[in-house]
Amino acid sequence: MKDRVALVIVTTDGRTIQSLGTRLADLGGYRSILLRRPSRQRSVVSIANIGTGNVVHQHHVHTSLVPLDHEVVASASSPMRAAGLGPRTFRDSGVPFFWDRLASRGVSSVTLGFPFAVIGEDSPLVEYPFPAIYRGARDKSKRMLAAFEKLDGLVPDYRFAAGWLPIRSAMNPSDDDDPIDVEDQDDATSDGADDELDRVLHFVSEFKERIGVDHHVVVLHGPRYGYLLVSGPRSGEVKAESVVEMDVAPTVLDLLGEEMSSFIRGRSALVSPSSNESAMSGATTWEIDDVPVVSKDMQRLVDEIDGSDDHPLRVKVATTYLQSRFWSSISDGLMEDALVAAREMARIAPSGIHLFWLAFTSATVQDVEQRNKAIASLRSEYPDAIATRLIPLLPGMETDEETLRAVLDDVDPSSDLSPILRGLWGRAAIRLGMLDRGIETLQALFKAGYAIRIDRVMLAEGYGKRNAEGDPKLVLQSLSTLPGVSRTRAGEFNPRILLLRSLALSRIGKTDEAVAKLEQFLENHPLEPRATRMLAELRGPADGS
Repeated sequence: MKDRVALVIVTTDGRTIQSLGTRLADLGGYRSILLRRPSRQRSVVSIANIGTGNVVHQHHVHTSLVPLDHEVVASASSPMRAAGLGPRTFRDSGVPFFWDRLASRGVSSVTLGFPFAVIGEDSPLVEYPFPAIYRGARDKSKRMLAAFEKLDGLVPDYRFAAGWLPIRSAMNPSDDDDPIDVEDQDDATSDGADDELDRVLHFVSEFKERIGVDHHVVVLHGPRYGYLLVSGPRSGEVKAESVVEMDVAPTVLDLLGEEMSSFIRGRSALVSPSSNESAMSGATTWEIDDVPVVSKDMQRLVDEIDGSDDHPLRVKVATTYLQSRFWSSISDGLMEDALVAAREMARIAPSGIHLFWLAFTSATVQDVEQRNKAIASLRSEYPDAIATRLIPLLPGMETDEETLRAVLDDVDPSSDLSPILRGLWGRAAIRLGMLDRGIETLQALFKAGYAIRIDRVMLAEGYGKRNAEGDPKLVLQSLSTLPGVSRTRAGEFNPRILLLRSLALSRIGKTDEAVAKLEQFLENHPLEPRATRMLAELRGPADGS
């Protein structure tokens, strides 16, 4: 039998992930590498990123909330638990999970505890659902290990097995983790998370010792970042730099010696991939039993919806697709794409929130005509909606300070606001000098993983202006993973994030590092006045002056 690979995705809370940086060395035989999140989606959709090798708007895997058994509800966020709901995922067969792809090639695979549907009765893929693994379990990690150990008897010819194991603190059951700096995780603390940390480390160690396969792959998956661990004959080939979620699928295919496929957008984490990556270009279909399965054209479905006679289910499916496209575009900073999705949602499923999304994205890309039309519709059709009351906070509205304060006083940011509305409130509060309330509002978004780029930048500005004890480090945390330089609409370079980061570094005693960053930027942009001024201030007066 060729090499066998076992993969387990361990989703856990932020404090546990935060504490792992100093403990990964305890896991003998594993090579670890930082796993960065490409977007701020919740765990089930992120697992789909891992399983398909694509980001959410490419794989079209959507999550809905439905009444579920207590085990699934217990792993959901606090609002879901309060409503007795949990996530249930459905998938578009045109963008398969890579274990589906393996099955289509005749490779026998097993999945344990994933909330996905079986692809076919006669498939080489065997799926054991979440309740079958965890029902009645007091310790999910022990149940998962036992399930893996049974596979040799249940599916003796399997080559690949994957499991999903949620280990979350009873104190921190949601993704509401503290802000963390992925570039300085060794300084992290783990208040109240020691038990969960020990459980995760014990499981990962036992997984390698007790499960008899050639390669063990572990994804330690947190709300904002995580780690990829590889053990086996090729673990020494793992790259030194970080990877993203989409890189897990091609890494496993590489370990299996299987060719890459056109539906996967990630890259193997191994230095010398053995798989044929040239297969990534070309066909956009895949096959089951030699029958091509063509990816569904979701945009065609959207285009076909043009009136009140459309079936509600078709509208629901199209809207779900557009919402996925909208949020993933927002998280990736692709505001033009988000505007297209918002415009279609406002057309096929008009609502107050969809009209506000249209107004927000139009304002962000400076489409004043579209913004004003959406605002007029909001005020006419939904005059009492919270979104309508927050219209003055939209970009480009040139609202005077008195009106802005009145709007902020009128709306409680801790109420049930959507992430975009909450972000608008928090950013306006910081601009008006209401630093504590603005920081508190944006920090809540950041902790939950819903802060978009501008939210994170404004949060950093709030910390910088307040400059209380610990705030400089929080500036660095809120800006982690963001590039220091971006381009304005006029094509000019904008060093805003670089300046915030440099100032924060100087305030925590790392002035030399801040100076080096500014000097590097000014080598290519010597006339940028803000960076020049900050560099001069950090260097101080010249000797003898």
